[in-house]
Amino acid sequence: MTNHSLVTADRSTHFKIAAIAVAAAIVVIAVGLRARITEGGSVTTRIETTSTVVKAGKPVTSASSEGSSIR
Repeated sequence: MTNHSLVTADRSTHFKIAAIAVAAAIVVIAVGLRARITEGGSVTTRIETTSTVVKAGKPVTSASSEGSSIR
């Protein structure tokens, strides 16, 4: 048996790789479904808005006559 490469691997090796890939996909899907937020509606309704809101001011142009510039 030359199972060191997927190209030359036999049928049972391909089956093992496919079975492990399917099992891993099922685990990822199960973890994703388990991690869903089930309480209290959407995420935006759960965010607390007790912090201070900082609004952007007017744009400022800054210029200097120093010799170094990064391009």
